[in-house]
Amino acid sequence: MNYTKFEQFVRQQSMHETIYEDSEGRDILVIRMLDALVLYRKAAYEEREACAKLCEELDKADDTVYRELSDGGVCANAIRARK
Repeated sequence: MNYTKFEQFVRQQSMHETIYEDSEGRDILVIRMLDALVLYRKAAYEEREACAKLCEELDKADDTVYRELSDGGVCANAIRARK
């Protein structure tokens, strides 16, 4: 997840007090600690699901190379290559 996607995720999926820009142009997020934990869990879940879907797509691929290397190495490399 890049910064832009993370910012959108925070704005749409979190219970936050506010997001503002400080005098030096930095984005400041004000959030309760419990809400930060919930946000973290949601983000981790979404990332796991995206990775699982990628592995499922590789598993369904017609390319025999993926089937021959079904030990997870191909899937792990594909996950690491995600942007």
